[in-house]
Amino acid sequence: MKKFLVIGLGRFGQSVAHSLANQKCEVMILDKEEARLQDVRDEVTYALIGDATDRNVLEKIGVKNFDTIIVCIGDSLEASVMVTVLSKELGASRVIVKAQNEMHAKVLNLVGADKVVLPERDMGARLAKSLTTETFMDYIELSDSHSIIEMEVPKSWTGKTILELDVRKKFGINILAIKKGDGLVNAAPGGGATIEPDDIIVVLGEKKSLEKLC
Repeated sequence: MKKFLVIGLGRFGQSVAHSLANQKCEVMILDKEEARLQDVRDEVTYALIGDATDRNVLEKIGVKNFDTIIVCIGDSLEASVMVTVLSKELGASRVIVKAQNEMHAKVLNLVGADKVVLPERDMGARLAKSLTTETFMDYIELSDSHSIIEMEVPKSWTGKTILELDVRKKFGINILAIKKGDGLVNAAPGGGATIEPDDIIVVLGEKKSLEKLC
């Protein structure tokens, strides 16, 4: 089971922690304000009150033991830079940091962040992708090579089961969920699940493979 440390529990941090917990990951959350921990503390593995800019706090937590640290401090450039530097110095293998703007992102990259996220910019990219591709309804970039998309079902797929479609072999993709017209969601559908005309599917795969589905 992968282990994540989410630092800073504003709206973005809470969303990240909630999503990771839903994926059955081991999640620790850290914020210096107890009130910010309340909304998700029952969903995650550990919830701690502490100042992440304090080297001793990060040492005691053992940041090097996490697969990924996500720094979601949104109100202080100095604090997010400090946490990034300290985390890398203490042996953290992967540090993802939320930036306020492009300049902030450049600074974070310079001090050793493994990945910098600009939520507003990234949401804009997702919106543009969904608007310019007829079948794509939503788009999440996981890495330079892989994405998750929400899309309408190709007409040639309707009436067939996932096993019959054999999408993993033919297209190099995986169907993560099927959203039915009545609002029901079939998560991790089995091979016997049938694709119907009004279904929306959530698909994971390499970008080049997903683009072929457009």
